[in-house]
Amino acid sequence: MERGPSERLTGVVIGAGDRGAKAYAPLLLAEPELGTIVGVAEHAPQRRAAFADRFDLPAEACFASARELLARPRFADFAVIATQDAEHVEAALAALDAGYHVLLEKPMAQTEEDCERLLEASERTGRLLMICHVLRFAPLYRGIHEVIASGEIGEVHAKCGAHIANIIGDGDCLQMGIGAIPDAVWGEIGDRRNLGIHTEDRKSTRLNSSH
Repeated sequence: MERGPSERLTGVVIGAGDRGAKAYAPLLLAEPELGTIVGVAEHAPQRRAAFADRFDLPAEACFASARELLARPRFADFAVIATQDAEHVEAALAALDAGYHVLLEKPMAQTEEDCERLLEASERTGRLLMICHVLRFAPLYRGIHEVIASGEIGEVHAKCGAHIANIIGDGDCLQMGIGAIPDAVWGEIGDRRNLGIHTEDRKSTRLNSSH
């Protein structure tokens, strides 16, 4: 699929839930010069229909699964993969093999072995693979990184982090270290990785000048 220099990037969304439909794809409606969404894969009929309506997608560009969408010849430049965590790896591998650049919702994978598989696939196919560690681009954390990198506060010898999560309800927030959250609470707010990965990425980004 060839694209002229003046043409916008095109993308497909795999997983039109909270992240895919509400967090990432809407950016292209607000800033259409960045690209346009031309296809979706979503197993829930109502979510799939709502997404298609919002992004003006024809029926032939809407699929009930990543497998169905990726079985077609590539028809976009990139794929946003925002499925359930356990589905990230296989969808991303298939998208890379199909020739899509991939923006993958965190966590990248649930095992080190699968992370390595994704990196190998990106290198082998020559396709970009980026993980949605969005907070590293937030002005606050970029500013912290710049201060540390400048040496203004001296050399950093230790790091720690906490995550703020609305785990009480009714707008109340609780801030604590990830390790301090009792196991009983995780049933209410989800997998430990979904919070811990933000904290670890923010710490590594602030301290690593290569990010």
